[in-house]
Amino acid sequence: MPKKLLCSKKSSVHEAEIPELDEDWIAGASVFKDGVLVRRGRPPKKVTKQAVKLRLDRDVIAGFKLDGPGWQTRINQVLRDWLLAHSAASE
Repeated sequence: MPKKLLCSKKSSVHEAEIPELDEDWIAGASVFKDGVLVRRGRPPKKVTKQAVKLRLDRDVIAGFKLDGPGWQTRINQVLRDWLLAHSAASE
């Protein structure tokens, strides 16, 4: 009888169900191009944002959150619009 390996309280896995990690599997696990590891996932952005701590009134945050996800992006856009309007007025 195969040995049981416990994964959680609800299920168990038989040792025979676990695939063997052979040389073919390992060779396919990482992709190299011209000797350089090809990074996977989302490519890095050219322009990144900076995390800051900003204290805002609760009602302001609640108002932006009413429109759902993306509220931080909307606050960023409002601040950008204000900055553009006020920098043009000072010239």
